[in-house]
Amino acid sequence: MVSERNSEKEEKAFKIKWIYESLGLSKQAYYQRIARDKEKEKRNNTVIDLVLEIRERMPGTGTKKLLDHLKEKFIVNNIKMGRDALFDLLRSRGLFIKRTKRFHITTDSKHFYYKSPNLLYNLAVTHAEQVFCCRYNLYKNRFRTRLFSFGYRCIF
Repeated sequence: MVSERNSEKEEKAFKIKWIYESLGLSKQAYYQRIARDKEKEKRNNTVIDLVLEIRERMPGTGTKKLLDHLKEKFIVNNIKMGRDALFDLLRSRGLFIKRTKRFHITTDSKHFYYKSPNLLYNLAVTHAEQVFCCRYNLYKNRFRTRLFSFGYRCIF
């Protein structure tokens, strides 16, 4: 009795042999690379779980301090990862701490001082120096916040 091939079997887009030969690899090297990538992904997921565990307790912990906390856990889990590799991993997963804005706000429209109504709303300006403007600014230093008033001419 002669067996027939199953003609309904789906064909793959590329044969594995073509892939590793076109990359200039041996069959063994191709499969070793796949195994290494799986191990690396498993290791990275373990590290991310450890990082998230620490960040639950200490949310603002940066990467350098995380590495100090993780050294003991790396030894227990037999993980070899340095500072640069941890930076790259956290960057790729979007787990860096977001920086806060480091600039001063110099104009505060929600201040508690008296706010004058807009008298220029329906005013038709016909000549120069008909309208004068004033601007308030808040300046902060280490000790206190000061409110300064700057008078200047508005030229229309």
